[in-house]
Amino acid sequence: MLGVSPSPRITITSEYTANVASTSRPKLLEWWRANKETSFNNMVVADRNDSAPHTCQLRVRLEHQNAHIKISQILEMAGISTSVPHVHKPYSKELVLKNLDETYTIDGKNYQVLREISSRGCYGDVFLAKDLESGQRVAIKVLRVEGDREDVMMKHMRYKGSHPNIVEYIGSGQVMEKTWIVMEYLDGEMLGRYLRDKGEWTPGMTEQKRSAENFMYRVGVNTERENDRDNIMVLKDSEGNPYLKLIDFGTLSRG
Repeated sequence: MLGVSPSPRITITSEYTANVASTSRPKLLEWWRANKETSFNNMVVADRNDSAPHTCQLRVRLEHQNAHIKISQILEMAGISTSVPHVHKPYSKELVLKNLDETYTIDGKNYQVLREISSRGCYGDVFLAKDLESGQRVAIKVLRVEGDREDVMMKHMRYKGSHPNIVEYIGSGQVMEKTWIVMEYLDGEMLGRYLRDKGEWTPGMTEQKRSAENFMYRVGVNTERENDRDNIMVLKDSEGNPYLKLIDFGTLSRG
């Protein structure tokens, strides 16, 4: 039987190749073994991906390529459904939100967008997403401005070490001809709204902001920030005390 539950997501990447993304390597192997004795298996080869072991690439065997049999025809004959090949479509927020069952591969990990978080900033759209292997919720920012190097800056800071008051960088990559940055998901309140709701700016928050900016300065990142009320998030610790996370570096990364 071809339909192992849950079935992996298969995305056509060329006339003769397709990407297979499951939630774990055991589930991927289970799906492949279920197809081992079928004509489908005899017509394609599965190339492993060591950087993302829960994925593989299907490739039409050479003799069938010579006969001009395409991967889409083989999958259709086997009754295996495929997703829209997003890698060939130009980016739009509307397209992403219309296809919430799509899988996006970024830095060797597969993500599914769940909903929009924000598109108010000048520098990108932000989505809530999940890592399909671990289930971890993340934030994905799609950079809107050409020449924005925010991903390079965040990667540099991560390479130099982390800071508790700077959002954690997870990875980045090119999807739909745009840069997608994967970051930790923070469930908090923007500083501007926090202050409007009569939250207090405390000496501890001043020290946290100074410490984060000093870290950026030490690792060679420009610390001239704009619109802190829209680029700082306020969260609460286990005792209910507010603390800060610097989350947006678009104003630092151009030029």
